[in-house]
Amino acid sequence: MDSIRSDTNVIEMVLSVACNLFQAMLYGSLTTKYHQVELPDIKFLEFLEFLKFICSDGYIITYETVMFLLYVGKKYNVIVLADFCVDFLKNNIHVNNVILLLRQARFFDEQELEGKCVNFLKFNLDAYNSIYLLRQARIYNEQELENKCLNIIDRHAMIALSANGFIDTDLNTLTTLLERNTIEIEELQLYKAILRWAEAECVRQQLPLSPENRRFVLGHAFNLIRFPLMTIEEFSGGPVQSGLLTDREVKELFLYFTVHPKPRVKFSNIPRFLEKSYRIEQKVKIFKNCFYSETELFDNSYSSINFIVDRPVIIVGFGLFGPIHSHGSVVLDVNLELKHKDTDTIVGSTEISFSSDGSLQMYQVNFDESILITSHTYYTATVYINARTEIALSQWWGVEGQSKVACKVFDKHVNFQFSSSGIIGLSTVNSGQLAFITFAT
Repeated sequence: MDSIRSDTNVIEMVLSVACNLFQAMLYGSLTTKYHQVELPDIKFLEFLEFLKFICSDGYIITYETVMFLLYVGKKYNVIVLADFCVDFLKNNIHVNNVILLLRQARFFDEQELEGKCVNFLKFNLDAYNSIYLLRQARIYNEQELENKCLNIIDRHAMIALSANGFIDTDLNTLTTLLERNTIEIEELQLYKAILRWAEAECVRQQLPLSPENRRFVLGHAFNLIRFPLMTIEEFSGGPVQSGLLTDREVKELFLYFTVHPKPRVKFSNIPRFLEKSYRIEQKVKIFKNCFYSETELFDNSYSSINFIVDRPVIIVGFGLFGPIHSHGSVVLDVNLELKHKDTDTIVGSTEISFSSDGSLQMYQVNFDESILITSHTYYTATVYINARTEIALSQWWGVEGQSKVACKVFDKHVNFQFSSSGIIGLSTVNSGQLAFITFAT
């Protein structure tokens, strides 16, 4: 029985002195027929700690006793005990208890303690403890803190996933991370982190460290790994060697990497980083050189080209070779669109008009919204140009087209391949009017 019944005169006296509520229960209007007080929500050992506090001037509170003593102090209106507990908590906030203390502060309306917890999180929440605090925020339904943790993990994923707290997190939190489109990490690095978690979970469940058990402990989370976002070299050297994929899954993914149109696979190819806030823009040249061309710009002339890239990138816009003339200002109406080649679906477009005085060799035209494209997928870029003039205009023209271009981004390479679109127009893979692609990573 978890309740304690007190009928000794000494304890009655001590309790009645401790607070008015106990005095009323023992000697006043709340006195029972048998002159007894029932405390059904206080365990015997907890009650003894309570008595130690009210009977001793030198009572030392601990992490193990503070929370239930705070509960007693608040419920039974022992103000000096409640204040004593709150003071202890305010001076002992750390990462491992801050979420619990925040919840308790709100429950007991301790605004000063709540403020200290909020300030602690403001100055101490970082990539190293973000996953641990994310798990705690989910347990205690702290939605605002959960969102802050996720934002930090998104922007500093490599640090967060290498912290000690990552392999100790639960499967639901792991699944939440894998479901995100905004986590800024290469899929191969995310995959390696998932393997470390799976190994730790096998140890926790006392299972042999076999590929089958690693996949077993991951459950549905394994299917959230986006293998199509890897390069074929990354896939061959990592996941294929790990033994977690079935032979059929390996075969389907190799087909995905090597054939066009691409077959459907059960693993998502939706790029991550969809809301990445910090990006570095670069230009990849489609042609090595350009020259003065007598080819004239007509109403609604158009150019197009196909391209494919081996990593997910964000297409910002294209560069266009400009007209050459000395007739003052000429307005050009430009319609630029990007299509998914296999489905003929428009994934981005823009319509813009600008003036050209014939002095600029190239013009930058950006899409209305940047477009995040998937790897190993062909896209077709097409530009329609209408010159608002009756005068025939000559133009700059790209030559010596490059079928393959490698762009270095930090310590990685992004590889573009270009080919003719097959659409009758002004551009081929060897020459054309689309000068460069502006992309971001």
